[in-house]
Amino acid sequence: MILNNSLPELEQLDELYENGDYESVRIKVHKAKSAMGYVGAQQTRQLLLEIEKGVKEVYPEKNAQLKSELEIVRQEVQQFISEI
Repeated sequence: MILNNSLPELEQLDELYENGDYESVRIKVHKAKSAMGYVGAQQTRQLLLEIEKGVKEVYPEKNAQLKSELEIVRQEVQQFISEI
């Protein structure tokens, strides 16, 4: 779910934001919060919550941090899958 749905959807955020589609950014961020909670990525979940509360203002300042967090989540999920 994380690798096939949540992460690819979050990769669309830059384009949506640049097009001024803040509501779609908010919706995708909202949906991803639960998935991050399921895998124990609480720091990423908290970051998504902050973005959700103020997409237009918060997303630009948290974008780099979000991308970094998402890469960590991707690596950890892939590692977990390879070990099972």
